[in-house]
Amino acid sequence: MALLRPLLLFAIISTASGFLHGAVFPLASALGRRAVKSRHGFAAGIRMAELEQDDTVVVVGATSRVGDLVAERLLRQGRFKVRLVASNAVRGENIGAAGAEAVFAGSLGQPGASALMDVRRKQRVVDMKMGTGIEMETPGSLVPLRAAFEGAHGVIICNPTTTFPSKRWLLGESPTDVDVNLVENVLGALGPSVKRVVYMSAMGAARDLPVMPKLDANILFWILNRFGAMDTKKQGEKLIRAAATGRSYDYTIVRPKLHCYEAGPFGSPDDELLDSLGYRAVKLVPGDIIDGETSDGDAAEALVQSLSQSGAANREFCVTTARGNPLRGQGVWDALFSSLSDMENQLRAQGIPF
Repeated sequence: MALLRPLLLFAIISTASGFLHGAVFPLASALGRRAVKSRHGFAAGIRMAELEQDDTVVVVGATSRVGDLVAERLLRQGRFKVRLVASNAVRGENIGAAGAEAVFAGSLGQPGASALMDVRRKQRVVDMKMGTGIEMETPGSLVPLRAAFEGAHGVIICNPTTTFPSKRWLLGESPTDVDVNLVENVLGALGPSVKRVVYMSAMGAARDLPVMPKLDANILFWILNRFGAMDTKKQGEKLIRAAATGRSYDYTIVRPKLHCYEAGPFGSPDDELLDSLGYRAVKLVPGDIIDGETSDGDAAEALVQSLSQSGAANREFCVTTARGNPLRGQGVWDALFSSLSDMENQLRAQGIPF
C-alpha cells in the first residue's frame, strides 16, 4: 500500500502533464506558448570567468535531499575545494568528513542573518554560570556569514522546502525564508572572487500563473503555487539575475520539478521509483516550457555540472528525468549543455518564447 499511493499519484500527474503539454518538443502546443515567458539575463553561454582546479565552491543547503548529493559528488570529484553550509550541524559534519574544507551550520532564512556556526572550531568551556565547574565542549564557534564565502569562486544554492504548509515552515524554512531571505543573505555575503552562482529554482517559477485556475498547461503549477511557493521562487530568480548583472559574475538557474512535499504520498517520487518506471535518461530544456519528473540524482548532477559548463553560463533551463537508457557519462552531459543553444535557436525560429 505504501508504494501504491506514490505510484498512483505519479501516474496521474505524469499522464495529465503529458496530455496538457502535447509532449512533443520543440513543437510546443498553443497552450504552452501562452504559458511561458521569455528568458531573462545576458550573453547566454558566454562566460565571464571559468572555475579552475582547486577553486573554492560553497554548497548552501548541503544537508537537504538534493544538497547532500551535490556535496557528495563535488567531494568525490576532488576538483574543487568544498565548503558546506548546512541546517543540520551533525549531518553537515558527517558529509564534510569526506574532505570538505569547512563546514558551517545555521539558519539563513531570517532577514539580515549575519552569522553561522563553524562546527569544526569547537571550544572547551567551564560552566561557571550554574556553578558546577563542569568542562563542556561547544558545538562550534560563531563566525560572520562572510567567513563562509570568503575567497569563494563558485556557489550552489540548493535549499528546498515544501510548496504546501508543513512543520518546516514553522522552523524558519518557509518559501519566503528559503527563496527570498536566504538568497538575499547569501548574495550579500559574496566577495569579489565569485565567478558563478548556481541557483536551484523550480519548473513553473518563470511562468505567469493566473490567480484563478485554468485547465491549461499550467494547472499543476497553479496548484503548487496555492501558497505562493512558485512566486517566491520567481523572486529568488530575480535576485540572482540582478546580483549577477550588477556585480559581473555568471549565474545559472536550474529548474527541476517540485511537488507539494519532499517525500510521502504527495512528495517527489524517489529515484528507485522513477527507475522502476523506466525513467532513466535525462533531458535539459531551455527556459521554463515543459513539465516532467526530476530525480534527485539528476537535479544534483545538473547543479554540479552548471558550475563549469560553458553552456550553462548566464542560462536558465529545466532538467527532467525522461524515459530511456541511463546514459550519464561526462560526454552525455557535455552534449546536453552544448545543445541548449541549438534548442533556443529552434524556439526563436518558431516564435516560441522560453
